[in-house]
Amino acid sequence: MIESARFTNVNGLYCDFNTNVIPFKVFNTEVDWRFTERSKSQEDGIYPAESNLGKRLFHCEGDLLANTSAEYWQRRLTMIGALMPHAKMGRKSVGKLEIAFTGINELLTCDACTLDGYPELPIEALSPSAGRYQLSFKSFDPRLYGINQSSTVFYDPNWQNIGGRTYNKTFNKTYSTSGSQQGKASSAIAVTTTRILFLRSPVLLVTLVLFFRLVQAMSTFSN
Repeated sequence: MIESARFTNVNGLYCDFNTNVIPFKVFNTEVDWRFTERSKSQEDGIYPAESNLGKRLFHCEGDLLANTSAEYWQRRLTMIGALMPHAKMGRKSVGKLEIAFTGINELLTCDACTLDGYPELPIEALSPSAGRYQLSFKSFDPRLYGINQSSTVFYDPNWQNIGGRTYNKTFNKTYSTSGSQQGKASSAIAVTTTRILFLRSPVLLVTLVLFFRLVQAMSTFSN
């Protein structure tokens, strides 16, 4: 048995079903079972294939009751406003459907839900304060989830005086140097660099070349 159902759209508006004014007459749900068939060539039957669940549909039928015609139209417009919010860019779902089943302690929900078509709300001339409705919800996920899908639990390591776990591991390694610098290690690396002078003036470059050749010639003459 269904105790109650509520559809809440992305704007926060909601509509309650299976109440005294919007009761259910028919509530049925179905799930597609799909797989790609491949026929056997010149043989009977088909090849086995992987099966997957498709969309889930909820078919609902019932009455919309009121005391006066004005109250009926107010509830009718409220239902349509909750079921069909204004379209906005980037939204793929219309809202979520929450259902309370008898014997289940928590609500079952479809977070990504939309309509399979425009809701049918025929107007009956002989009954201005009541009417019938028929609509179908479509869920992208075929499964129903509990409203308490997950909860955050902070783990206490001292729970029931367990005390956690201690790793008593020490590394007795000492690095010492000469003098009073005990327990320290140092390392020095000597790097010799060569300075390079870049000359961009042609006249200065030629003068230096002639000077070095003169020095080389004098050194050769002295030897």
